[in-house]
Amino acid sequence: PGGPGGPGGPGGPGGPGGPGGPRGPGGPNCTDPLPEDADEELVYLCTAEAFCEENPDLTCGWVDQDSAQFTDVLSTVCWDCGTAFAGWYNAEKDELEYPPTTIGSADTDMFQYYPRYISLGCKGQNVVVQAVYKMTSNPGGYTGGLVRDNLGRYSPAVILRCAINAPEEAGLATGDCTVCLGNGTCPLETDQWYSDTTILSIGDRCPPASRALMPSVVLNPEQIMDINAFTLEPISNEDKEKLEQDMTELPVAPPLELDSGGGGGDGGDGGDETGDDGGSE
Repeated sequence: PGGPGGPGGPGGPGGPGGPGGPRGPGGPNCTDPLPEDADEELVYLCTAEAFCEENPDLTCGWVDQDSAQFTDVLSTVCWDCGTAFAGWYNAEKDELEYPPTTIGSADTDMFQYYPRYISLGCKGQNVVVQAVYKMTSNPGGYTGGLVRDNLGRYSPAVILRCAINAPEEAGLATGDCTVCLGNGTCPLETDQWYSDTTILSIGDRCPPASRALMPSVVLNPEQIMDINAFTLEPISNEDKEKLEQDMTELPVAPPLELDSGGGGGDGGDGGDETGDDGGSE
């Protein structure tokens, strides 16, 4: 009992994933081999934990889809399956095409995520995620851009949106900036360049959550976006505190109010099906 999960015994308080909270200190109960009927969450947790033990010097950044981390760990679960995920595949070029590129389509009738995966090497670090883009078509007048979704309990409370003149001006808080509470009501004008920025503080367990962490850009029906950059970088505690202080002095846009029927094209508030808290306000 307990397997390689470390002290505390199998499961720990709350069990692996802990409904609405972090994994317990006991870790998953990883037998070798795992039972054939093991659920996806346990398979991911055990595979990721073993990968971390075998690769202690992982770097922090996005996971490339031709890397061992993607092949050996992330591919154990199809995190981006389903019509809500568009991904970065360019059919004309028959290859993945990350920013700078153009995404979206005038023919879509639903919202779609464009996610990237955070490396297990980011455990225990603060990271800044930023998307730099302009919406070139938005006939429905919807929201879009970087969202809080697909991050489980690490879903951030706010996203900082700054209007800039050109992609080269993007910084942590440069331009005409607004603090967005949740998804939905920050300014979004067609043909205006924006930088969307948020900070995540990743737990020091490996893996830090019971699901892959997938910061995402979302597009709504008929939107087309020129996205210049979608980046993830570690950030020091000093820079994190400075950005948080700067945001206290900026105007705030309230969260989008959905009607009783739910819906809305901005993808919800970031919950997931594996037991992590969605982090909604």
